[in-house]
Amino acid sequence: MLVDRSVSKPRAWPPTTDSALMFEQLRCAMLRDRFGHWCHTLLACFFAFASALNHAPLNIASAMLISCAIIRLHATWRAMPSMLRNPALIPCALLTAWLLTSLLWTSSQNDAKSDLSMLRWVVILPAIWPVLDHARAIAIAFILGTMVQNAAQLLQLADLLHRPESNPWRHAGIVDHPGDSALRSAMTVVLATSLACASSGTARALFVLAAVSALTGVFIAAGRGQILALIIALPVLFALLSRGGFISKRAITRSAVVALAVCAIVLPTVGRSTLRYVDEVPGQISAATSGSDVVSPVASRMQWWSDAHSLWLEHPLVGNGLGSFSARPLESSDEHAWSKHPHNTYLGVLCEGGLIGLGLLFWMLAALLRAGWRNARDDALACGACAALAVVLVSALTSDPQYREMSVASTMLVVAFGSLPLVRGWNT
Repeated sequence: MLVDRSVSKPRAWPPTTDSALMFEQLRCAMLRDRFGHWCHTLLACFFAFASALNHAPLNIASAMLISCAIIRLHATWRAMPSMLRNPALIPCALLTAWLLTSLLWTSSQNDAKSDLSMLRWVVILPAIWPVLDHARAIAIAFILGTMVQNAAQLLQLADLLHRPESNPWRHAGIVDHPGDSALRSAMTVVLATSLACASSGTARALFVLAAVSALTGVFIAAGRGQILALIIALPVLFALLSRGGFISKRAITRSAVVALAVCAIVLPTVGRSTLRYVDEVPGQISAATSGSDVVSPVASRMQWWSDAHSLWLEHPLVGNGLGSFSARPLESSDEHAWSKHPHNTYLGVLCEGGLIGLGLLFWMLAALLRAGWRNARDDALACGACAALAVVLVSALTSDPQYREMSVASTMLVVAFGSLPLVRGWNT
């Protein structure tokens, strides 16, 4: 049986004394600034919604949210040190500093500057944290944004909405890149499922509908990496929900049956793009290994990964600097499948940040997952956020979400839901 845990306990980090002090500071601050707090919350919801649409609305929402957070520092600054002492943020800051330092020796200053968008986590997390007492509302806005994207995908599939010429058969909806669309939908699948387990009645039915819609969106966009990520993330999600007492073993079995039934219906109808990719993969692997194909998705990735490895060997400890991969020398055969990034987050950080950068990345990820694992004991939303972060980490094996503005924004939201302390109760 499912258990209604929609109202979760305050998270236990920082330690009890710091936590009590932090909550009291924030409560007093918000009581003096109720209007500002509600404006800040609405802008956070707008940001979560817009991060599913496209770059223009996302940039507008980002500017509004960050500006509001800066204006409200007079009410929140006393509690910021408590948030910044969260150990999950220490490696984030160190990795950011290291990547910025790599600008001193990078071989491509212009490409490095364009890649600095990946560092927006520095401002997104502090901007969201003061309103995490409304994390559930922000998560719902996150889900609604994805559903708008999914609706646009269905309209494209029915030839009722313009299809981008660059991807005539991978329908991404309003988003300009199928990878962004598929990643956001896959993250929404686990977030909506976790909220369904913490709800009842009509709310539960709506969250289940959102999860089904998002799963359909993954298949329409033909997100192969995201499908693999869901195969891993969904068991992680149900394990976390079961540990927290949010779902029973019988409910897990029923959920698995429903998921398989949805796949059986969706794939032959609106998921033909995914089936096409699955059919082509064996041939692409064979052609890529024999050297007869250099432009297929599989062959291109193998070439990019080889280029990243060769580039890393030039400076294994400190790397070649942010943006250096796009400035690498190319052979004539490589020019047909050129890419600015290696389509593997870990290889990308390795070749540009060296072993030091990769070590800081793994430290950051370990700290985030550890904080999320701890928070997931008491909060179903944190369970979904941990699973959504797992989606991102698995997808990063075949893509570069850290360089995609929309993917960075979505990832920072689930990091906030899962790894930061949720402040509850002080807005009453």
